[in-house]
Amino acid sequence: YIPVCRDPRIIKGGMTMKIFMTVAAVAVMLVSVHAAAEKKADDNMKEDLEATIAHLLEYVRTADVVFIRNGKEHSAEDAEKHIRKKYNHYKKKIKTPEDFIEKSATKSMMSGKKYQIKLKDGTVITSQDWLLAELARYRKAQTEAAADTASAASPDSTGKGEECGPDSL
Repeated sequence: YIPVCRDPRIIKGGMTMKIFMTVAAVAVMLVSVHAAAEKKADDNMKEDLEATIAHLLEYVRTADVVFIRNGKEHSAEDAEKHIRKKYNHYKKKIKTPEDFIEKSATKSMMSGKKYQIKLKDGTVITSQDWLLAELARYRKAQTEAAADTASAASPDSTGKGEECGPDSL
């Protein structure tokens, strides 16, 4: 026989309404904090994506190369404008820098021909390979810069930090 409590303030299992409401409020707060953290991470990724794409567009614009699109040669400035136009068209589908390169800077959507880059020495490579190499270089530089910033912010190598006291002023 299990005694039944008829007090409306007591929930099944003996939990009071006050405790139940507190637990429920904590659960809602945890879900909210988790959702906010995910949104912040998404925002940071988007900021990083936009910064990376801006870098790649600037890299294209300032490159000392010839762009070949559908068999015709174009200046770096014209190539950047064309790639930016395609980027704006596909922006909602672009989630990574690789998506940007694939959708905006790899091939003609009309003819299907791959874009090419003619380097100063006459070597011709695909724009995809050229931009992926720059993306790898950029990411490495960003990682190294972040590591340098983190090490500059850490205490000195002794681990003691600076002395504080009346004589240190």
